[in-house]
Amino acid sequence: MVHIRLAKEEELDLSMNLLIEARNYLHSYGNYQWDDNYPTRDLIKNDIEKHVGYLIFHNETPIGYFCGDFEGDPCYQDIRGQWLSNQPYLVVHRLGLGDAGRDKGLATSIFQAIETIALEHGVHSFRLDTDRRNLKMQHLLPKCGFTFCGYVVFAGDDKLAYEKLL
Repeated sequence: MVHIRLAKEEELDLSMNLLIEARNYLHSYGNYQWDDNYPTRDLIKNDIEKHVGYLIFHNETPIGYFCGDFEGDPCYQDIRGQWLSNQPYLVVHRLGLGDAGRDKGLATSIFQAIETIALEHGVHSFRLDTDRRNLKMQHLLPKCGFTFCGYVVFAGDDKLAYEKLL
């Protein structure tokens, strides 16, 4: 069973370790969208302090981390393409699974748990973006009901933007 909750300040090291494992996994198959300086400890600390840092659990074992923000993302205002809606949305960044979370077929359950959080906040749109090099995510998102909407620029680079209406 997958469940998600806000990360606590004392779980900063745990959150960072999960993201480092995720980054190492990306690097293992040649995807360097997260370099050795991203995500930073200060960024994750800020997520947790702002109450937008979440831990993902499978059967009580922490397996992943993400930033889930209901304030939107300024770079999403300028999309080359078109979003499915203009309503408030949950944006997810820095979604990464540690070693214990991979190869278990949990992606659908993880996205459903994130969708539940959005609905609990009265939000019916879920957006995220991914790097052109992240072929695994590009394959996964349509399977989980996301629609490709166009391109946004994040950190000076084009990212593929997706939305799912809930």
